[in-house]
Amino acid sequence: MTLPSFSLSSDVVSRRRLVFLCAIMLAVAVTLLLGWAKHQGLFAVPAKNNQHFTELYFTDTKAIPLHLESDRRYSIPFAIVNRESNERTYTYRTHVSEGDQTITESQSVTLARGERAIRTVRFSPRDATQPLKVSIELASKQQTITFRIPQ
Repeated sequence: MTLPSFSLSSDVVSRRRLVFLCAIMLAVAVTLLLGWAKHQGLFAVPAKNNQHFTELYFTDTKAIPLHLESDRRYSIPFAIVNRESNERTYTYRTHVSEGDQTITESQSVTLARGERAIRTVRFSPRDATQPLKVSIELASKQQTITFRIPQ
C-alpha cells in the first residue's frame, strides 16, 4: 500500500524558512533599535572627572517633625556640596510658609571644589493647626528642596 503524496505549490513557504526569515527580521529590528538608542545618547555614560554639579539635601531627615507644636523651636540641617570644577559662591534662600505668611531669608556661602557646608533652617510655628512648608533654594542653580507638614 502506498501513501498518497501531496505536492506543495511554490507559493507555500516551509516552516524552517519562515523561522529563518523571522529571525533575520528580528535581528534587523534589534540592530536598528540599538543604533537609534546610541544616536539618542541613551548609552552614554559621562566620565567621572567631567561630572559637575551641586548637591543640596537635608542631612537629618529624622529632624523633620511629623506634627507641629506651637511656639517650639525647630532646627533642620541641610547640606550644600560643591561638585563643580572650581570654587563657587552659593546664594541660598530659606522660605518658611505658615498659612498665608512666608518668611524668606537669604545667605551666601563660598565653597571650594569638593567642600561641603552644613547650614540650618530654624523656625517656630505660631499656630500648630496651620500647614507648614519649608524650602531651601539655590538661586543660581535652580535647585530646591522642600518638606511640608500638613495639619
